[in-house]
Amino acid sequence: MESFAPIITKIIKKGAFTFLGNENIVGHNNKIDESADFGKIWGDFFDKGGYIPIEPYAEDTAPVNVWFNDTDGKFIYMQGLFVKAVDKIPEGYSLREFPACEYLMVTTEWLDRHDRSVGYEGNGRCNEYADKTASPEGYERFDEGSVPLHRIEVEVGPINGSYRYEVWLPLRKNKRG
Repeated sequence: MESFAPIITKIIKKGAFTFLGNENIVGHNNKIDESADFGKIWGDFFDKGGYIPIEPYAEDTAPVNVWFNDTDGKFIYMQGLFVKAVDKIPEGYSLREFPACEYLMVTTEWLDRHDRSVGYEGNGRCNEYADKTASPEGYERFDEGSVPLHRIEVEVGPINGSYRYEVWLPLRKNKRG
């Protein structure tokens, strides 16, 4: 049996943020349609320039994916960056505002290679854990609102030659908390 870095969870806070990226409809109401083709989604993203047209506005150049439902219930997968002071939205990209929120961050210990963090050991295991984990004591998942967030995924690194993948699940205090 293969040994992997342990899963780590903690509650984090992020203020309201602006996100600039590529919107893709992948389903409805937090459910991915079988027809969603992520190979094509990523190919189209890099064909139009990937992160390069949005990097001038970036708060941080760590690649981010935001999953949310729009006001019509379309499930959106958006690749891009956290940004500030966007004076012109690059052609083919979208700008979205999201509210401040607390998150349950699911990650691993730092890994020695990028391919490990974005592969099954990081991305795969963190998303699997996020799909089945219970909310922390005193909290519940929070994915309501005008643009309800489902999750955020962040590639972190290299920091001192190490990498990790983070999955953030939106939370709110429950009535018992």
